[in-house]
Amino acid sequence: MKKQLFTLLLCCGFATLGAAQCPTENIILSSQANIDNFATNYPGCTMIPSGVYITINEAVSGDITNLDGLNQITSFQEVIFITSNDALTNLDGLSQITDARGGFSIRNNSALTNVDGLSQLTEIGGDLGIKDNDALTNLDALSQLANIDGNIGIEDNSALTNLNGLSQLTNVGGSIIIEDSSPLTNLDGLNQVTNVGRSIIIKDNSSLTNLDGLSQITSIGNYLEIDDNSALANLDGLSQITNVEGYILIRKNSALTNLDGLNQITSIGDYLEIDDNSALANLDGLNQITNVEGYILIQDNSALMNLDGLNQLDSIGELSIRNNDALTNIDGLSQLTSLWGHLSIISNSALTNLDGLSQITDVGGNLSIISNSALTNLDGLSQITDVGGNLSITSNNALTNIDGLSQITSVGNDLSISSNNALTNIDGLSQITSVGNDLRIHSSDALINIDGLNQINSVGKTLSIAFNDALTNVDGLDQLIYIGQYLTIRDNAVLTNLDGLGQLTSIGFSLVIENNPQLDQCCALCPLLVADAADPTVIDGPITIINNLTGCNSADEINTCNPCGLVNTSTPEDNPVQITIYPNPVKNILHFQYDSPVNELVNFTIENYLGQQVIQSQVYANQPVQIDISDYTAGLYLLNVIRKDESESRLFSVAK
Repeated sequence: MKKQLFTLLLCCGFATLGAAQCPTENIILSSQANIDNFATNYPGCTMIPSGVYITINEAVSGDITNLDGLNQITSFQEVIFITSNDALTNLDGLSQITDARGGFSIRNNSALTNVDGLSQLTEIGGDLGIKDNDALTNLDALSQLANIDGNIGIEDNSALTNLNGLSQLTNVGGSIIIEDSSPLTNLDGLNQVTNVGRSIIIKDNSSLTNLDGLSQITSIGNYLEIDDNSALANLDGLSQITNVEGYILIRKNSALTNLDGLNQITSIGDYLEIDDNSALANLDGLNQITNVEGYILIQDNSALMNLDGLNQLDSIGELSIRNNDALTNIDGLSQLTSLWGHLSIISNSALTNLDGLSQITDVGGNLSIISNSALTNLDGLSQITDVGGNLSITSNNALTNIDGLSQITSVGNDLSISSNNALTNIDGLSQITSVGNDLRIHSSDALINIDGLNQINSVGKTLSIAFNDALTNVDGLDQLIYIGQYLTIRDNAVLTNLDGLGQLTSIGFSLVIENNPQLDQCCALCPLLVADAADPTVIDGPITIINNLTGCNSADEINTCNPCGLVNTSTPEDNPVQITIYPNPVKNILHFQYDSPVNELVNFTIENYLGQQVIQSQVYANQPVQIDISDYTAGLYLLNVIRKDESESRLFSVAK
């Protein structure tokens, strides 16, 4: 019985001693001794368990020369990091690994010449990253690798001339990243890859002449970047791709002459950027694309002459065409009808017209036409009726008219007409009735009038008219009633009068009239200033009127205008009488009441902003009165109550 018990205990002891002892937390192997002792420290451990990461990173330069001490490992669940080991020449110690569910990061090992230790791999469950290994000449040991569930990144390996070791790879679940590989002339080693789950990034490969190694790929789950490959002449290797779920970026490929390799793509899930490709003359390879969910940016392509390759495009989020010096027309956009974001045409020095935009009816964001020196008209915008954001027409020196904007009725944010030296009028704005934020007319040397603003009745924030050397009047503002914040009229060399402001009833913050050397007729502002003297909220902030001719040099000068005159400005403490009027502005019936300690009969009059009397009558104090003003023209009026030798006045406006 004792002998049987001894035998049982002996067997159990050997079983315990024979069990694998694997690490249970992340380990860093920072010396050759750590590696050599791995089998002693973790006897029988062949599979690194889930949750345990191994980092091989020497603490003393040149200490780690081989990984032979790890040759019992056959599989691992997480990433193995092999980083910054200056004397490591090979990975032979990993040659037993057949199951790499985690992946590898092999980086900055300056003496590593090959990856032969990975020759048993057929599949990698995570990422494979090979970067900054200056002596690595080939990847031939990966010739059995067929699948990578994560990303593959080959970056900045200065001696690597080809990817032929990847010739059996058919599937990449994540992204392909080939970056900063200057000796690499082709990607032929990837020519069996048919599927890329996420993105393709080909960037900063100065010797790469073609992408033919990608010729089996039919779709990209996320984005495509072809960026700064100075010898790349074409994209023909992408000719099987029909769909890109994310964005496409083609940038800084100085030898690229065409985009024909993209000619099977019909839609782009995000944006399209064609940026700084100096030899690119056309976009014909994009001629199957009908929809771009995000924006299109065509920028800094100095040889690009037209956009005909976009001739199937009918829908887009935003469009920006910038700094394409040879671009003479944008007729290729003639099918585009919908644009819910911004439209920007900026600094295209040879562009003479915008006729290619003639089907667009609405711009949901900003419309910016800026610094196109050969542009003579905006006729191509003639179908646009609404601009949801800013409208900016700036620094187009050949532009003589903006008649192409004649269908626009509203601008949601700012309207700016500035520095268009040949522009003599802004009649094309004649349908706009309101501006949501700022209205700026600046530095337009040939502009003689602003009659095109004659339908605008309100400006949400600021109205600024400045530095217009030929502007003599502001008659085009004669429907303007309300300004939300600031009115600034300054530095207009030949401006003589402000008669167009006679309907203005309210300025939300400040009034500035300054440095207009010919301005001497400002009586149109008199009713507004008089009303502000009686009620400081009419101009709810500072008033600056200086450096104009006599008659327009101060509020006091303007208040002497005849027949305007200054109304009694006594406060309730000085005078117990009070006038109440409502609504203001008014359309049909004006209600007012003159309250006084004495029930007496008093006279009242109503005058327009020119001082012309439109009604005279009598009313009893403390009695409500209704006046039908439905036949009054829109504008500013003054109600005066005359009691003996005193009078009280209130300003009101009529809106139609």
